[in-house]
Amino acid sequence: LMGRFAPDFLDWRSDTVYLPTLNETGIDEFKRMTTSGGIDDSLPLDLRLDRIAELKSRLKSHSASSDPVVLSATVDWRLELANHAETLARFDEAVEYNTTALAIAEELLGLNHPKVALCLNNLAGVLQVLGDLEGAKEYSERALSIIEETLDPNHRDVATYVNNLGNILQTLGDLERAKECFEHALKIDTAVYGPSHPSVARDANNLGLVLKDLGDLDGARKCYDRALKIDETAYGPDHPDVATDVNNLGDVLRALGDLDGARKCHDRALKIDE
Repeated sequence: LMGRFAPDFLDWRSDTVYLPTLNETGIDEFKRMTTSGGIDDSLPLDLRLDRIAELKSRLKSHSASSDPVVLSATVDWRLELANHAETLARFDEAVEYNTTALAIAEELLGLNHPKVALCLNNLAGVLQVLGDLEGAKEYSERALSIIEETLDPNHRDVATYVNNLGNILQTLGDLERAKECFEHALKIDTAVYGPSHPSVARDANNLGLVLKDLGDLDGARKCYDRALKIDETAYGPDHPDVATDVNNLGDVLRALGDLDGARKCHDRALKIDE
C-alpha cells in the first residue's frame, strides 16, 4: 500500500516490513485495502513483473533459512507468486509455487492450519483451470474440511471455500451437491453481511446458475433478480458485475421463452461491457 501510494516514504522493493500485530478488525480492513496476495487485475504489467522479480529475489536471499518466521513469510511470497503466475496464464508455475507453499506450510504449521487450507484452495483453483477437476475437488474438499474445523461454522471464509467447491462440483456435473454448497454459502453470507451485500449477490448468482442447469428456471430467475438488485444498489447501474447479472438473467429469460426480455438484458450487458 505504501509502495503504491507513498513511494517517497518507502521503497517497497527493498525489504519485507513486519508491522505490529493488528486486531482482527484491523487485519480485515488491511486485507480489503491491499491486493489480496497478488490478485489485482488493475496492476500494470510492468509493476507486476517488477513485483515478481522482487519476490523471487527474496526467496533466493532466504533460501537457506530455517527461521520459522522467515519460512512463514516464504509461504506468503510463494502464494503471491502463484497468483501472479495464474493472472499471467503461467499455470504450471502457479501449480509449482502453490505446491511448494503447501509443503512448507504443512511442515511448519501442521496439516490442519488455515494457511494450509489457503494453499489447498489456491491449488484447487489452478487445477480447475487446467481441467484436473478430480484433483481440484480433492484439494478443495480438504481445504473446506480444515476451515470448518478451525473456524466458526458460520465464518465468511467457510462461505468462500464452500462456493469454490460448489463451482468445481457444478463443472463435474454433480449439480445437487453443488446446489447444496451454494445454498450453504448464501445462508452464511446473508447472516454475516446482511441481505444486501455483494457477497450475497455472488452466492445468489451461483445458485441461479446451478438451478438453471437443473431445469428450475423460475428459481434461477429469482436468484438473478436478487443478485441484480443488490449489485445495482451497491455499485450503480453500469458496473461489470451488473452486466454479469443482467446477462445471466437474459439467459434464463430466453430459456423461459421471453425473447424480448432476453434481448433487452443482453443489449444492456453489452452496452455496459463496451
